[in-house]
Amino acid sequence: MDEQDILSRTSAQKPSGAVPIELKFLTDINALGNVSTWSTRELRDRRRFVRLSCLQTGSIFELGMAPVKRQEALENDREIINCIAIPGCGDEPYITSVDIIKTMELLINPPTKRMTIEEKNRARRNIDTLRPTTLKKGNESLHWMWELRSPRPFTISKEVKIFKWSNLEPALTKIMKKY
Repeated sequence: MDEQDILSRTSAQKPSGAVPIELKFLTDINALGNVSTWSTRELRDRRRFVRLSCLQTGSIFELGMAPVKRQEALENDREIINCIAIPGCGDEPYITSVDIIKTMELLINPPTKRMTIEEKNRARRNIDTLRPTTLKKGNESLHWMWELRSPRPFTISKEVKIFKWSNLEPALTKIMKKY
């Protein structure tokens, strides 16, 4: 992707004549979150590592996902997100806002460029309508997450917003519509 092809959201209004972005999912995201398909190790760890693969052709972005073993996840953690079954948060697995933003960075930016803090904050505000759960300091579920080793699903330890895994596709679609 050329430097001029890098997407960036700079204003609330799309320029006239802008080509709408299309996001195609090459994987059944909800199937990845179905814990009945998880390995014994994933069930024990309450965590599935998911490798992302992205391809852009013009204004079409394709996102593939596949479960990988921990060792593979450690080899290139930029392409890895976490599907986590958090104790005390019900049966459905979750994804953190950090991993949603990480997915967006991989989709829209070349490996050497990260989203700005402003872009990340805007993306977080856009997905807040999906009603995340906020785990605050002192919460046992957050304490459990602190114990997770690399690649970690969050970066700040004071509080973490988690989204139901089933909301990953709507979250990414919603953010991409802003680009």
